[in-house]
Amino acid sequence: STKSNLGTAYLNLAVLYSEYYFPQSEPLFLDLLNKAQLIAQQYNIKVIYRNSLGLKGEYFLAKDDFLMAENLFKEGIAYQNSLPFADNATMGTFYASLKNVAAKQKNFLTYYQYDTSFVKYNNRSLNEASIKSLQNADARFESVKKADKILWLENENKLQNTNKWLGYGIAILLFIGLLFGFRSYYFRQRYYLQSEAAAQQKQVATQLQLQLKEQQAVEALMQKISMERRLLQSQMDPHFVFNALGNIQSFV
Repeated sequence: STKSNLGTAYLNLAVLYSEYYFPQSEPLFLDLLNKAQLIAQQYNIKVIYRNSLGLKGEYFLAKDDFLMAENLFKEGIAYQNSLPFADNATMGTFYASLKNVAAKQKNFLTYYQYDTSFVKYNNRSLNEASIKSLQNADARFESVKKADKILWLENENKLQNTNKWLGYGIAILLFIGLLFGFRSYYFRQRYYLQSEAAAQQKQVATQLQLQLKEQQAVEALMQKISMERRLLQSQMDPHFVFNALGNIQSFV
């Protein structure tokens, strides 16, 4: 990883020197490219090696050293073909550079040959890009579907929880209503029973008062009769005694 980073740093510096010209920039550019290429060969860093060949070929093409540029581009194509995997975009780039070499040499037959290969690899690259784009679109679509499904499940779960708590709330309210209804019924029945008991007690007390009054009236009547009898007896006793004495005297 450290060597790869070092090779990438050499390559980036070489690009910087190629874009901003100043004295001694060309030797530094070539030196950095050679260092990057050497690291890439030693540690089999494919991307750095291919890019080094391409940049060096572009440098010699700008210097109108067509033979060196063509050899470097062909070396890049040969190296890419030696790899176990295809990279149509890289092959298309090398053939596009070879087309530029042929165009500058005004070699139209060679240009046509390079262009045929360029179109082939470029179409493959575009097809790969389209397939990858479709795959990415499918992946994004599936991701959106999954996200929507997850959101739907979360909303469904929230709705179920809401309905559950709403059910609990309704059950609690019904229980409280039943409790208050039972309490009201209990106290109402108790009130009715207490009222009935009080009415019965009042009725019994009234009956007792009536019986007491009747008893008092009977006792008063008895006392009155007893007093009248005593009065009659007190009135009858002197006459009886007088009559009795008169009868005795008559017998004597």
